[in-house]
Amino acid sequence: MGAVSITAPSPSGPLILRLASITAQTPDSKTLRFIVPNDRKINARPGQFLTFSFLFDGKKLVRSYSICSSPARSGYVEITTKRVSQGCVSLFLNDRAPIGMTVEANGPLVNSASTIRNITTSSYLRLEAGLRP
Repeated sequence: MGAVSITAPSPSGPLILRLASITAQTPDSKTLRFIVPNDRKINARPGQFLTFSFLFDGKKLVRSYSICSSPARSGYVEITTKRVSQGCVSLFLNDRAPIGMTVEANGPLVNSASTIRNITTSSYLRLEAGLRP
């Protein structure tokens, strides 16, 4: 497998997103909808993700989550998180995240290893499934 490249964060700085709603998808996963500030727009394409920064007990934890909302919608962005028994951030987002909380995010970013190639000129198609990039 070749090298993986990731695009740089937005030059206008991180986004401050506000949690607007939480929707249960399965017993151990939830979709979180965050409101995007009025002065910012997320021009996300399939396969892109946001990198979130959380502060727990004075320690900064960074996690990446794939964007699962439609690029045709504006004003919000959605991610889906799966509860991981030993995961500090996933437990918080699935069990304790309060509506109205704010979080810092960078992106959208893209992992070039998950880019879909043009099927007509390529003999393969690589898709990655899951709840994270």
